[in-house]
Amino acid sequence: MRRPSRPTLLAVLASPGDEADPPGGALVTSAWRGARTVLVTLSGGGDSRLRQAAERVALLFSIESHFLWEPSGEDEALRLARILRAVKPGVVVANAGAWGVTEGAWRAAADTSVTMPGLPLFDPDEARLWFTTDEGRADAQIDVSAARPLLRAAWFLYQPDVPEPEPRGREYYAFQGGCPLQQAQPVTDLFVGLAPGLPKPITSFLPEEP
Repeated sequence: MRRPSRPTLLAVLASPGDEADPPGGALVTSAWRGARTVLVTLSGGGDSRLRQAAERVALLFSIESHFLWEPSGEDEALRLARILRAVKPGVVVANAGAWGVTEGAWRAAADTSVTMPGLPLFDPDEARLWFTTDEGRADAQIDVSAARPLLRAAWFLYQPDVPEPEPRGREYYAFQGGCPLQQAQPVTDLFVGLAPGLPKPITSFLPEEP
């Protein structure tokens, strides 16, 4: 299976506005490091106000392909599986509201019995699936401190009258499947050990730890 020439991160969110929370920071920092970034938002496409805000956030975050879904009556996991086969991401990340759909799509995209004309099978051994989690259950902790201004902007675009929470400097992820991790956890790069990986390091604005 031919992989894209650039590493690709696919993020799956439950609804518009989730960009201000994990995995929003990973989307921003991965794009800055040279990745192709793709965002699927499972709802909200029928609301013009949300769509406008989502389009602005996609520009802010340098997202190259953005899918904001409207209800279609189609099985969401199969719909997402088609994107997995077409995009061939090396890294897939999903927030809590999108876990079930993403897990189903991950399986369907690699299932030989699921036919999708023109789309070759997705190979999970060449990719890695991550779900957002908290620090205590994390297999990866990602420095997203450089992305905090854009995460604040995303919050404001969706909720201008609601005080934003304290911006976080790290995001935490649980490994769910695919290419095994070859080093001690928690790792600090979602692309670690994947070929191709990202050549640029993560820029940090966190205080140095003693």
